[in-house]
Amino acid sequence: MPFYDKAFFIKMKNKLLVLTISFLIYFSALSVISIPMVKAGEIDLFEQQKLTSHLLINLFLEKVDQGELVIFEHILKRPDLKSHQVSYVHNIIDDSLLVRLCFKLQKQILVPKFENFYVDRITVETDRNGKIMQIATHVSPLGKEIDKGK
Repeated sequence: MPFYDKAFFIKMKNKLLVLTISFLIYFSALSVISIPMVKAGEIDLFEQQKLTSHLLINLFLEKVDQGELVIFEHILKRPDLKSHQVSYVHNIIDDSLLVRLCFKLQKQILVPKFENFYVDRITVETDRNGKIMQIATHVSPLGKEIDKGK
């Protein structure tokens, strides 16, 4: 007969399991309590988002002023762009933020080798510091100009 009691270890394993589960419940409750709770009336997220959007557009326009926005060998300036839309992609895994800025162009840029088409809008992807990561052009056929006021 072994010098230890098997029932003792089974009871210890059950106690360890109970302690582990208790610890997890306690830790989960503690982490939920530590999340800041804000009532919807106390903070206007829409106004904060609008402010953030304008700040990001201005950060990008500083890059434009430095001559960093080039479409088909045309260097675009502030007056060439009309802000249209801002969207965000926040990757919660690596905490990266991608900002998409959409602009309508105030001047026509013909598409090289396809002079029957022009660029009417651009979508620029930037990082949180305003660095241009990618530019997408939106092309329309000549003769079907869209209203620049919309």
